[in-house]
Amino acid sequence: MRDLFPTILVTAFVLMCIIVMSLRPASDGVVLVLFNPLEDQRDQVAAIMNANALFVGAGRMPGSYLVASDQGGLPDRLHAAGAWFVLNPFGAAGCSAETIDPGRWKGGLGRNLE
Repeated sequence: MRDLFPTILVTAFVLMCIIVMSLRPASDGVVLVLFNPLEDQRDQVAAIMNANALFVGAGRMPGSYLVASDQGGLPDRLHAAGAWFVLNPFGAAGCSAETIDPGRWKGGLGRNLE
C-alpha cells in the first residue's frame, strides 16, 4: 500500500488540475455565474446588468444564471458585482452538455443547448 501512495497522490493532483481547468471561464462569451442563493433575485439580476452582461437564462440551482458578454473581463466584472463563482458552463455541465453549434458565441441568445 505504501508503494501506491505516490501514484494515488499524483493521480489525484492531475484530476484536480483537469477539473479546475475545465471550470475556468473564458474572458468573454457565455459563463455560469453563482450568486448567494439567499439574496433577492432582483438584486442578482441587477448585478448581472451592472456588470454589462446579457442575461441568457436561469440555472438549475438557486442563484445561478447563464450570462454572456462580447467584452473581455466578464468574470472580473461579475465578481466585482457580487458573484460568488464564475464558471465555464460547459465544464460545469460535464459530459451532459451537448451543443448544436460548436462555434463561439456571436451575440444574441448565445449557444444553443439541447
